[in-house]
Amino acid sequence: MKEIEVKILETNRKDVIGRLESLSATLIYDGPVLTTWYDSGPRALRKNRTLRIRSTTDGSELTLKKQSATHQEVKERKEIKCIIGAASDLHDILAEMEYRPDRTPLPLRTRCHKH
Repeated sequence: MKEIEVKILETNRKDVIGRLESLSATLIYDGPVLTTWYDSGPRALRKNRTLRIRSTTDGSELTLKKQSATHQEVKERKEIKCIIGAASDLHDILAEMEYRPDRTPLPLRTRCHKH
């Protein structure tokens, strides 16, 4: 899947959601998120690629992201996602492979999708 993402910081989330819905976007998720990014450890991920585990109340997923372009403040990325059963088990597997957690961003996320 190709993702085009825009991050909007320090704004009224309800106003942004309302505006996106007026443009026929569908609210997909609005709630807590635990995201852990992994550094490459000894098994170097190539430049401009990141590995992430994200858990929400809907479940957990592993994503490999590859940055393909940046236009001003908009990043365009190719993503390969996989739904996982237990994020804690995958964290353990990655630790055994010597991958280490790199950072965990803020815990609240709102996602909308436009067809």
